[in-house]
Amino acid sequence: MDDKQYSKELSTKEAAELLNVKVTTIHKYVKEGKLTPSNEASWHIDNRKYFYEADLLRLKKELEKPGYTTGDVAKILNLHTVTISQYVAKGLLKAEKHIYKGRELNFISKEEFDRFSKKYLGKKRAEKKEFYDKDLETAWFQRFANQDGMEARILIEDYEPVLVTKSGLRITINEIEGNGYLPQTLIVDHGYVSKKGYATFAFSYQDKIDYPLYDFIEICYSHLGPKNMKLGLEESILTLEIKPYVFPDNLLNEKIVDLLNLHLKEGSITPSRKGIYIDSDHEILTFAVPSSLKKKVKQASDEKNITMEELLADIVSNYFNDGN
Repeated sequence: MDDKQYSKELSTKEAAELLNVKVTTIHKYVKEGKLTPSNEASWHIDNRKYFYEADLLRLKKELEKPGYTTGDVAKILNLHTVTISQYVAKGLLKAEKHIYKGRELNFISKEEFDRFSKKYLGKKRAEKKEFYDKDLETAWFQRFANQDGMEARILIEDYEPVLVTKSGLRITINEIEGNGYLPQTLIVDHGYVSKKGYATFAFSYQDKIDYPLYDFIEICYSHLGPKNMKLGLEESILTLEIKPYVFPDNLLNEKIVDLLNLHLKEGSITPSRKGIYIDSDHEILTFAVPSSLKKKVKQASDEKNITMEELLADIVSNYFNDGN
């Protein structure tokens, strides 16, 4: 005897609820041959259709995706599908082919998606210079101390900020206050500096809480504010960009000034009567493009979380750095 005869029968409405679809979709499945009413010979007499629960559960399993599609991942991470496909092609994101709704598609398992998104988002946060958490009022390389005088500083490990004490203890950002650590330098929300360009410094990342350049970054937090700074970490190279500013002499000791001159990549450092003036060397370059191209530039800059001006400057810089 057919096992379906022992299966519970559901109405069309109940079938739709089980599959989490509309009633019209159930009718569509019947028309496509994906579902057969249990009362197929008499439904016009019964004036309604019924379906075996076993058939519905079988179809539900067939309709379930065997993971995330590249389109799903692109939507979640706010990226273009082509970008995700490139990650798959390079082996950075593992995918397996499955037949789904009659098509062979790449699917990413939940475990693989979790692994990739954690690594990708952490790396992108670093590359996009998301160094300041406004909600927690904490920033990379900010100094802290507890009531016993134990010093600590926020460092970066696996592209994630973590508070590292002088004794080597690691404390997550969300647990800093609960462990009794208070910031030693306040982050001030200054207005935007209107002058164009940034002075750029690049130096190797150091996992030492007493690294002098981290002290300079803190000085920038207090006197320039995060709005006038960019801070990114990529391949163990820390890049600091700051808007033009005159730092009073008493803020920068000779050791810090020497280090800044050593690691300056773009801009200038000039002693003056007012203090140490750090300036950009940027000049305005203006040109016109078709509106369709401007839209593409805007989309690309939004994906990278930078301005169109910054994106175009990077493109021009890369063009000449590649020897063209």
